[in-house]
Amino acid sequence: MKRVAMGSVVAVSMVLSAVAWAGYKGSVPTTVSRAADGSGYAYGNLGHARNSANAVEYIFCSVTASAGTTTQSMGCSAINAAGVAVGCYSYDEKLIRAAAAVGTDGQIYFTWDASSLCKILQVTHGSHLEPKAP
Repeated sequence: MKRVAMGSVVAVSMVLSAVAWAGYKGSVPTTVSRAADGSGYAYGNLGHARNSANAVEYIFCSVTASAGTTTQSMGCSAINAAGVAVGCYSYDEKLIRAAAAVGTDGQIYFTWDASSLCKILQVTHGSHLEPKAP
């Protein structure tokens, strides 16, 4: 009986330690919300959008620069699984730097006003975020 009890303790310990080492994994689908005046927000995990079973969902930000000018701009866009598309743009240097930091995996949250000007861009990188599958 003592061996069975000890074996059970070891088995439970192994399972719990495997769970503890696995770490939290978050998967955030592309979510969009638009107010009546056209302002709104969108957020999502790049890995989730890429790995989703639907052929619609995406979320991204980009930075554009033109040769011969000092003007740069940024834009973010998202489409949720239902096909609702949103986007914004900006010439603000802080938002341009944030858009340049998006990378290949991570999570994006952005807001815009009624004129489609981006107001907030939050870029999150972390071990908990779903990476894109090969």
